[in-house]
Amino acid sequence: MRIVVAYKWAPNPQGAVVGAGGVVDWSRAEPDLSEYDPVAFELARCLADGTGGEVIGLTAGTRRVSVSVARQAALARGLDRCVIVADDALDGAGTTELAAVLAAAVRRIGEVDLVITGDSSVDVGAKLVPAVLAGQLGWPALGEVTAVTGGAGLLRVERILDGGTQVIEITGPAVLAASTDAAAPRLLSMRDIQAAGKKPAEILELADCDLPASGATVTVTATSRPDLKARRGSSSIPPTPRRPPPSSSPPCTAPACSERPHDGREAKTMSLDTWIVVAGDPAIGDLIETARSLGGQVTAVVAGPRAVAETVAAGGVDKVVWLGEPGSAPVEAYATAAADAIEAAPGVMLGATRPSDRVLLGAVAARLQAPCLIAPSALSAEGDSLVVTHSTSGGIAEETVVVAGPLAVTLDGGPVPVANATSGKAPVEEAAAVPLQMTVVETRDPVFEQVDLGAARRVVSVGRGLKAQVDIAMIEAFAKASHSEIACSRPLATGLGWLNRDRYVGISGQRVAPAVYFAIGISGQLQHMIGVRGATTIVAINSDPYAPVFEGADYCLVGDLYKIVPALTAALN
Repeated sequence: MRIVVAYKWAPNPQGAVVGAGGVVDWSRAEPDLSEYDPVAFELARCLADGTGGEVIGLTAGTRRVSVSVARQAALARGLDRCVIVADDALDGAGTTELAAVLAAAVRRIGEVDLVITGDSSVDVGAKLVPAVLAGQLGWPALGEVTAVTGGAGLLRVERILDGGTQVIEITGPAVLAASTDAAAPRLLSMRDIQAAGKKPAEILELADCDLPASGATVTVTATSRPDLKARRGSSSIPPTPRRPPPSSSPPCTAPACSERPHDGREAKTMSLDTWIVVAGDPAIGDLIETARSLGGQVTAVVAGPRAVAETVAAGGVDKVVWLGEPGSAPVEAYATAAADAIEAAPGVMLGATRPSDRVLLGAVAARLQAPCLIAPSALSAEGDSLVVTHSTSGGIAEETVVVAGPLAVTLDGGPVPVANATSGKAPVEEAAAVPLQMTVVETRDPVFEQVDLGAARRVVSVGRGLKAQVDIAMIEAFAKASHSEIACSRPLATGLGWLNRDRYVGISGQRVAPAVYFAIGISGQLQHMIGVRGATTIVAINSDPYAPVFEGADYCLVGDLYKIVPALTAALN
């Protein structure tokens, strides 16, 4: 069995400096693997050891990904060899371009039975590359994978689904994105590190890869630093003191981004047709609203039961293309069929950030070679192009781009749309669709109670400032007293497993818009704060007066959360 692990060596945005104009200075950001790549390495190694297989590392990027320290960081974690596409032309490569390069390398390696990736990369965290890669290869894809057994030609995969677990059998090769707790990464020994230097590494350039032409052009017109205060206007709270930088810190010398005021011409609005991909969950109210704002026809392509298609048809779209009853197939099995439905008349493609929706949207983006953008804060039609402002560099900066050609965009799905009595129900057209060879063989009930944070009026969110899982009881008492839902930062859900994954807030998790958001023991990195930009009021509790969370908060309480939270609870009670 031949297993490829796709990983990424990139600078960590938390070490970067963002200027007022949004120019990112990466000089102080240390390059590294994502904390989730070692999980993928270990999952692959365990499977290969059980089948007598080979594990090959695969990465692509600028020439820095081929340096010795980068090679050894991956090879020391159980790989037999690695293939590296190192070309400076990949500087700033987008999701679809990067996935195309990886797909070309997989084909070059040959006879690959399985591709495994980590949950997300260290620098972007969009979780879209596995889906687009699978679409490039024409293979099935699944996310949030916790276990893999079987061998070449038949895989048995366990994945997290709505808090529960689903077991799926896949015939043929596949692309799987490992969940953060799928395997315990090995502790590297000196023997591992020394052995890594002796393992083979093949270095390729883009000229060695057979790549498709891009389906669209993307032009950056402006960059900016996300303004967390802009979510609700001015604030009377005085600025939070900034921690002084080390005296040895070099000034930011990155060149300014070239900007153009949309060619100096008067903006002309137009109507653009929009497709919405739906993977079994009709909670797409926000997607419909976004699609409607572009003025053209809105068509939903629905994978899932007929009831889902009917709910979507009544929610304000113009047409529904239903891919048929899935039977025992998971909705991801219809990724290729979704691409078939959209290929003839592409436009703007919208999908929710849920794992299954990402798989369908990724297949469409791959078919059209369309760029993928995540979580835009603004999206509009201008002339014959789209103007999009979206997060970049892991959420620490924003850029405005003009896109000419098809575009795939992930957004929060929002609520289930309310039936539109005025416009009536849209027609539902059934398309003959043949699913990929995937079969659901078992579904287990959720372990955690499910929650809709998007509908919560108040949210109490807790981070790594909490010392132990038992202390969640203190947070629950405060949430009960304040009539709030409980949320958390990513490490508590995906790393420690103290709370369910549908409760973590951030650029790659939930985005919330409550009247009040309590950030308790959360440092407030931009990757988290992007997820709370819709909040009306933010109350932050942290023992560090220089915590970044205070820059985006309205009420800033500096002190021990173990004293403040019980005191607030008692006062509310």
